Amino acid sequence: MHKYEELIYGFIEEIDYSNDFEDLNARFGNMINEFGFEQWGCIQISSAKKQIKSPLRRTFGNIPGEWFNHYRDSNFIFDDYAAKMVMDLQKPFWWSEIVNSFPLENKHIRIFEEAKSFGHENGFAVPLKFADGSIWSCLLTSGQDTENQEIKDALNLAAQFFARRGMCLKSKSAIIQKDYRLTKRQRQIVELLRHGNTQAECAFLLKISHSTVFNQTNEAKERMNCKTIAELVAEAILHGEIDI
Repeated sequence: MHKYEELIYGFIEEIDYSNDFEDLNARFGNMINEFGFEQWGCIQISSAKKQIKSPLRRTFGNIPGEWFNHYRDSNFIFDDYAAKMVMDLQKPFWWSEIVNSFPLENKHIRIFEEAKSFGHENGFAVPLKFADGSIWSCLLTSGQDTENQEIKDALNLAAQFFARRGMCLKSKSAIIQKDYRLTKRQRQIVELLRHGNTQAECAFLLKISHSTVFNQTNEAKERMNCKTIAELVAEAILHGEIDI
């Protein structure tokens, strides 16, 4: 049996004994380290199938935190060709396959270049489609060249098992934390708007300027991909940004 097969099948057998996410994550990490990958994670790309909606809401794994926070704060996902590929494809792919095969615009290239500046030279993405309609990517990154077809096939299989076992355990696990898209101030404003306050009244109640409320409301709309205040309030409730 090839070394890659031994690693993958050993991992698949082991995860039956993983009853908590911490153990599952450790087992997957130990296995992919043998392939030269340092960081990994499953990331929700979208809550819907046809377009990216409510992205980056749920994650688990050893997410590269510094890069992930920069990626999220820069709102890169809507210009990320890799995210588009995850939405469109069933098969896994290397980042290099995108760079070398598609006519990318500067905004697309910028994201890959910035990933490199954070130490993620090489990326491997496995598209995942779940029964709740959400689309995820199991993303593995490395600072070195790890690409070949055998590794691609092996990691695709391992990532599928890791992701599905993780999703089964997620309801029991405290490891999967809620990742708010809105800031604390924005949630305060949306909560007040929800109860029928005007923006001027929000400013008075929070003791901030009207322009601050106006700007924070517009930014909250962008973050939640909304056009109106009514839609913003509805989306905030739906996705747990504010309490019902």
